[in-house]
Amino acid sequence: MASTSWRKHPNSPCITAFAAFIYGKRFTVSACLTHPFHQPVTSFHRRRRRKTICGTPLLLVKSFTLIYLQELPFIIHSHFFPLRSSSRRRAAAVCRCAATKPKRTTKITRRANRDYPYKLFFTRFPSSQQVSEEQKHRAAAAEVAAAEVAAAEVAAMVVHGSSGTTSLSRGETLTLLTVAGASLAVLANTFHGDGEPLVASLALSLAAFALCYAMIRWLGPTFVAAGFRGRDLLKPRRPELPECMGAVCAAVYLLTVIVFIPFPFYKDIVAATSGGGNRDVVLKAEHVNEGRFLHRFPHSKLASYLGAIISLQTIALLGIGDDLFDIRWRHKWWIPGLASIPILVVYFVDFDVTSIVIPVQLQPFLGELFDVGPLYYVYMACIAMFCPQSINMLAGINGIEVSQCVVVALLLAFNDVLYLATPYPHPATDSHLFSLYFLLPWIGVSAALLCHNWYPARVFVGDTYCYFSGMVFAVVGILGHFSKTLGLLLVPQFFNFAYSTPQIFGLIPCPRHRMPRFNARTGLLEPSITPWSADRQPHPIIALGLRLLAQFRLLKIVIDDEGRFVETSNFTLLNLWLVWRGPLREDRLATEITLLQLGLGLFGLFARHRLALLVFKEDNWSTVQH
Repeated sequence: MASTSWRKHPNSPCITAFAAFIYGKRFTVSACLTHPFHQPVTSFHRRRRRKTICGTPLLLVKSFTLIYLQELPFIIHSHFFPLRSSSRRRAAAVCRCAATKPKRTTKITRRANRDYPYKLFFTRFPSSQQVSEEQKHRAAAAEVAAAEVAAAEVAAMVVHGSSGTTSLSRGETLTLLTVAGASLAVLANTFHGDGEPLVASLALSLAAFALCYAMIRWLGPTFVAAGFRGRDLLKPRRPELPECMGAVCAAVYLLTVIVFIPFPFYKDIVAATSGGGNRDVVLKAEHVNEGRFLHRFPHSKLASYLGAIISLQTIALLGIGDDLFDIRWRHKWWIPGLASIPILVVYFVDFDVTSIVIPVQLQPFLGELFDVGPLYYVYMACIAMFCPQSINMLAGINGIEVSQCVVVALLLAFNDVLYLATPYPHPATDSHLFSLYFLLPWIGVSAALLCHNWYPARVFVGDTYCYFSGMVFAVVGILGHFSKTLGLLLVPQFFNFAYSTPQIFGLIPCPRHRMPRFNARTGLLEPSITPWSADRQPHPIIALGLRLLAQFRLLKIVIDDEGRFVETSNFTLLNLWLVWRGPLREDRLATEITLLQLGLGLFGLFARHRLALLVFKEDNWSTVQH
């Protein structure tokens, strides 16, 4: 086996990390290094004795690390796929050339129609004596942060494999088959009883998770080939990932809820057929004119179910259209309003209650109930338009869209369980069962997508997921008759919308992407900015508002010596959180925002169920105010 000897250059630290090539394979070794001057990799110096680094078809990886400064982090990221022998020889020649000339910067880039992906940098940087103590401390902190980012990426690659992998591992296959088999067994068992729709919904949700997880993995290259792809701008190398995977979730979800239709009506269907036990009783002469058993079937429930499916199918099509044609904000805002028409019609026919309960403090002036008439339908249409857009606005980092939706869905399901767990039948039992039937499958497909979209993401969700998820919440909130509870669970989304209004309505320039900014030197996210020039300054009133927000630490601004604005942070909750907390890793930011969503949601449920007596005469457990 051939070998290569290296020694440290006398004027700079030396870290050697080079590629070893195998027959018919390529093995990429990339080093991400941090220095007090934040320059990338180091210099090589080689002995005069010439030897090849590609001598055998077997795997040959040999890296010597000579560290001049303490705690210099590096990443070894490997990926296997075919490489021609000519490419191996070319890479070996360039590595030898760079090693014999340590003062020269050599860069190998990918060529067109070549399977030669190597990008190696050889750069010298000054000795540590030229670095001040303060710079050393800053560099040490940056190195630790970069090492954490590197460790997270490597761990994700080890667990999940490369982003280009489309096949399931053996462990994933066995797990998904086990989940799917158990779900089918539970479904088959439910038909021996009364249908047990809640158990069937839970089983179908697990099956939807397994199917969605596999389809996301399998369809990734297909979406890329069709043009549904995007670059992850918050990663050092900006990898290209499949986009619009929310369409896969929407398709699996719609298939699940359609398959579920017979289960909640199983008793009525069986009772209307032979073997139901009362067919002869029903089909007496006096009932013939009424039609066969139609008077017993709950058509209103079926209408609500089908109307919800129509609205969700409509929003899925409109979301895919947005991903295809990139509709403008002023146009896409009305898209969910069109999709909400079926559920509003069902609400009008089935329920048609437009009165609201007045708080106790205002009842002497307005009465106990106040009928708002058609304005109530405007209110519900606004809910249907706000929910999808609010999810779409609180986005931009890996996992944040899916994680917030999973949290909201779990909290809504928990709210439904609170109503179903009462010792006596609650009047709203059917409404909350309807909500669970739609939420459980959505939790299943969203959990599958979260496994692929969490940091470091291997797929993007696209606008389809944001629209579809928001419409799921709007459907269960409107047809489940708990829109106020839904509003309490969307407090972060309400705040993000209100905080973003200066840029949404054009008072302040709004860039296309307001996501946080990635600092390649530290591997952390920082607040993204809106730059200002000398000839383009905000209106004096707006400038005063910006200064007030900065005083309360609600905005980060930079002002020059003449008092002119140089830059301001963008108006999003993610950027505001970074203003408060300082630079954070992408997964840490997503985790903290998700925990914020969970904490505020739990407090909202507590207020809805325990603090309701402060403003109403009766809470959700029919506890009367004394």
